[in-house]
Amino acid sequence: MDLVMGIIFIVFSYFLGSIPTAYLVGKVTKGIDIRQEGSGNVGSTNALRVIGIKGALFVGVVDFLKGFIPACVGLRLFGSDIALVSMAAAVGGHIFPVWLKFRGGKGAATGIGAVIGYTPFFAIPIMAVWGVVFLLTGYVSLATILATVVAALLPIFAGQSLFCILIYVGFCSVVLFKHRKNIHRLIKGEEHKFNIKKRSNRGLK
Repeated sequence: MDLVMGIIFIVFSYFLGSIPTAYLVGKVTKGIDIRQEGSGNVGSTNALRVIGIKGALFVGVVDFLKGFIPACVGLRLFGSDIALVSMAAAVGGHIFPVWLKFRGGKGAATGIGAVIGYTPFFAIPIMAVWGVVFLLTGYVSLATILATVVAALLPIFAGQSLFCILIYVGFCSVVLFKHRKNIHRLIKGEEHKFNIKKRSNRGLK
C-alpha cells in the first residue's frame, strides 16, 4: 500500500510541476500567450520581460513551490527515494507539461525548489551564488546556471546518497541543456542584461 501511495504521489508531483504558471499569469493579467512573447519561454525570466516584476515574482514563487512541495511532503511521508523521484517528476512536469503539449519552461526554479525542499541547508549557498552573480553581472541566465551547478556539487561534499547526487546532477544537466542558447549568447557577449531599477519601475506601473 505504501508503494502504491508513493507511485500516486509521484504522478501527483508530475501534474503539480506541469501547472503552466507563466502561461496562466500571462493570460489572466495581460491576455497574452507568453509563448508568443519575448523569448517564448514559459518561465519567470520571460515573465519579467513581458509581464512585469509582480507577475514574474508570482511565477517564480509558484514554480519554486512546485518543486519544494513534492520534496518536503515526499520526504516526510514516503522517505528519501520516493521524495527524490517525486522531485524529478515535478521538474519533468515543468519542462514537459501535458497542458502545453509538453513544451514548458527550463526547470531551474522548480529544480532549485526541489533541492532546497530536500536539503534545506543548501539554500544559503545556492541563493547567495545566484544573488551575487546576478547583481554583479545583470545576467539572470548566468546566475541561474552557476547556482544550478553549485546545487549539483553540494550533495557530493555534504555526504548525500549516490541516488541524491545522481538526481541533482541530472537536474543540473537538464537545466544546462535547456540554457544552451543562453550559454552560446553569453560566450558571444550577446546575452540580454536586466536593468533592475528600470524593470522594477515598469513592472510597478
